[in-house]
Amino acid sequence: MNILFHILTHLFLCLTIGFLGQQIFSLPLLGSLAAALTGGFFIDIDHLFDYFLSFGRKFKLGYFLKGYQFLKSDKIYVILHSCELSLIIVLLAISLNNYLLFIAAVSHFCHLIADLWINHLPCQFYLLINRLKNHFNLKPLVSNKHFQKHQKLKQIINL
Repeated sequence: MNILFHILTHLFLCLTIGFLGQQIFSLPLLGSLAAALTGGFFIDIDHLFDYFLSFGRKFKLGYFLKGYQFLKSDKIYVILHSCELSLIIVLLAISLNNYLLFIAAVSHFCHLIADLWINHLPCQFYLLINRLKNHFNLKPLVSNKHFQKHQKLKQIINL
């Protein structure tokens, strides 16, 4: 999938959720948008963790944007991409009676749903406990078809 489409999808979802949150909870627009972007857009920062584990300090933007870190390592950590984190944020929002945290949680969960759709991954992929149980190895986390495509691309790129 085109990385620009992927990024714009997340950005559109976050802006929509932030605006709706502002309308529903009568919050300042800037705070609502910031909460939505933090929960649902900036979580992709965890892809850097995977990248640096695979390639060390040598950073190539093209490799990063194409997700080559997953090809090189055959592992996928993306620690912030987890349903458990969405649940934790919701529980925090409820316990603190904080609407901004609730907006962040909704935005986070919508990010995961968008990733499911865009990346064609099974739901259990976004359970951190499942990735941990499988030692973050890609093969048991994705379909055979997905993994075969992954291996083929890995050979083509020669990683």
